[in-house]
Amino acid sequence: MLVDRKHIPWAVATSVAGLVSLGAYVWDAPRHLEGPRGSTVAGLTFGIAGYALMLFCVALGLKRRVPHWRLG
Repeated sequence: MLVDRKHIPWAVATSVAGLVSLGAYVWDAPRHLEGPRGSTVAGLTFGIAGYALMLFCVALGLKRRVPHWRLG
């Protein structure tokens, strides 16, 4: 894949989202005595976001393998 100037907004948006996620994790982690767990609001949020990204990757793979399906 060639990276050109059209990809700069996506790179910036991804970097900002990553930094915001890191900041939320660092802010939430000290509030728990035993360390961050999956049952916290932050853990559930990150888990749901990760699962949504996995579903998105599956949809991209299906779109590539079955091009006549209209997935978007």
